Amino acid sequence: MRFFISIFILGLAVSSLTPQPAIAAPSPHAHGISFHFGYFYNSLRPHGEWIELEEGFYVWRPLRVRHGWRPYMFGRWAWTNHGWYWISQERFGWIVFHYGRWYYDDYYGWVWVPDDVWGPSWVEWRYDDDYVGWAPLPPYAGFHISIGIRFSRHWDAPGHYWNFIRIGHFGREVRYRDVVSDSYTRRLIRTTRSSRDYDYRDNRVINRGLDPGFIERRTSRRMPELEITDRTSGPGEQLTRRTGSNRTERIEVYRPREAEIRSTPERVEARRSERRSTLELEHIERPDRNQESGGIREETRRPSSEQERPQIERRATPESRTPQIERTPRPATPGQSREQRPREVKTPSPSKKVETQQPQERRRELIQRYERSSPTPPTSRETPSVKKESRSSPTPAPAAREKRNSGGERRRD
Repeated sequence: MRFFISIFILGLAVSSLTPQPAIAAPSPHAHGISFHFGYFYNSLRPHGEWIELEEGFYVWRPLRVRHGWRPYMFGRWAWTNHGWYWISQERFGWIVFHYGRWYYDDYYGWVWVPDDVWGPSWVEWRYDDDYVGWAPLPPYAGFHISIGIRFSRHWDAPGHYWNFIRIGHFGREVRYRDVVSDSYTRRLIRTTRSSRDYDYRDNRVINRGLDPGFIERRTSRRMPELEITDRTSGPGEQLTRRTGSNRTERIEVYRPREAEIRSTPERVEARRSERRSTLELEHIERPDRNQESGGIREETRRPSSEQERPQIERRATPESRTPQIERTPRPATPGQSREQRPREVKTPSPSKKVETQQPQERRRELIQRYERSSPTPPTSRETPSVKKESRSSPTPAPAAREKRNSGGERRRD
């Protein structure tokens, strides 16, 4: 008996020392969420950790960053044929600053939500004559071909989302000391103008949040337009110069194919969420819905509630207003024939119909016929007795009753 007990205890000890396998990738349709970012998972794994906020929904958090770090802080802005492009100094920047969205969680800090739509940058802008600021777009902001950026819920970027620098330093390398303090950032948010202008043209997402002419006038420096080309030698981005007389700069960017991005890894090593995140997952548009080739979503703006839908449809087509116009009867012109008269949809009441069918001559003829058949009116002396007699008589004269039943009118003395 002791031998079997010792064998059982030894087996438990060996199983506890055996390393646990990695978390298996969930079903692609678990809770309507899928993890189709295998390329991003493998590329970002050395620079941070993946966190599973709920079953099947993963976010990435950067590690080994300095205190006070925030997205789009270390790098510089360049004006390109795709608009404002962010050239990052960080090794993972070519992915997280051109794909996906950023969110600051109260427990985990800055987390990146994957998305497969490439853009030169995903930020919103604020500016005045002295300062320029930008903040990363949240996961609630989705890009659509027809309408650009659309938010699934109301959003005002908090102060710790913004990077404000002096406008004279715009276009140069941004360092930590160049960003203004948080207290002054809150003041600039109230006094600066907002801008968020995204477009889609020639199969390109364009960020035109700021007018380059305005930047050139305020900085007294020319902002040349750089060309973005696809890089085939390897992942990442690289700023190169063309040789020859035209020594302009260009940016070589590696953009993986859709099949690479949407590949599903066999095993996923992710950290289980210890507590509920402040990110509202029900307001995030899933990357797998309403997608064309290249991951661009093509939708039309829809009414926010069912009550707005009938109003939008009524105003959209003039045919919807036609039944309301035909329901009101129109008077016929004297020169029109019966076939040319407008059709009356609403039938009048029977009393009005009888009144309109009796002409003035018919009524006059009935009044004259009643006067001929009535007796001679009494004199002035007999008037009181006639009145008394009419009061005492319970029923009117037979001749007068017949005239009233036939539609005639009582004579007025």
